[in-house]
Formats: sequence, structure tokens, C-alpha cells
Amino acid sequence: MKNRLAIIFTALLTLCLTSCGKINEIGITSTSIVSLSPVGLRGMNGVFAVGIHNPTFSFTIRNVQGVVYHKGQAMIDFSADDFTVNKKSDDVYQIKGNATLCQGVALISALGLLKDLNAESYSVDISGTVYAKGLHKTIKRKGLPLSSLMD
Repeated sequence: MKNRLAIIFTALLTLCLTSCGKINEIGITSTSIVSLSPVGLRGMNGVFAVGIHNPTFSFTIRNVQGVVYHKGQAMIDFSADDFTVNKKSDDVYQIKGNATLCQGVALISALGLLKDLNAESYSVDISGTVYAKGLHKTIKRKGLPLSSLMD
């Protein structure tokens, strides 16, 4: 009986570790803007097409929010709706989100950003919570160059 339990435990552990090893392979394969619509003078709603390569189990991403910085100054607060990534897939997901100008940022200043569309000038603080198999983990990244999200 002990031998049988040891074999089952070893098999489950191996399966778990094999699955977890592929987590590092999850990645964004493409991004594009599907639609943008203004909300008043300080906000915008949008739909983005995001390609995700997922060689592992299904998971849900919730509470996505962040701030976009231009040369160190907070410019835009954003958030995205919750979405679920299918297991073992290479799919494109339509993700809805919204953005507003940060407090103290004038509309004229934001329009001036259109002159500087160089992704190297922008950075992002982003956080979200990943839910999978009854577990969850909040992931936060600060100061990510916008160009790293676009590669």
C-alpha cells in the first residue's frame, strides 16, 4: 500500500512540475487596437486584441490596472476588464479597457504627447491578479518600458 501511494504521489508531483515548467513560456504574441471611443474630455474606452501563447492550464486575469508615464510623469490611469485565457492555446482575446488622464494633467498636455510617439519615452506600472486552479497571485510590475510590452 505504501509503495502504491509513493508511486501515485511521484506521478502527481511529476505532472505538476512538468506543467509548472511551461509557465515561463506564456507570452504575448501580438497586440492591436480594435476600437477607441472618447468618454468626455478626460477619458477613453477601448477594445484591444491581444494574442497570448499559453502552453499550460486555463487561468483568469482580474483587477488589471496601471499608470502610463511619459518621461517619469504620470499621465494616464487605466484598467481592463477581467478575461480568461484558454488552456494550451494560441488565441487572440478581445480585452475591453478604459483610460483617464491623471489628476493634474491638462487635456492640452495629453494632446502634446501625440508629438512624441516614441515608445522609449513611456513606461508603465501595471498590476493584476491571476486566478488558476483555486489559487491566486497578484503580480505587480513597476517602471516597465512600454517598448517591452510591444515586442
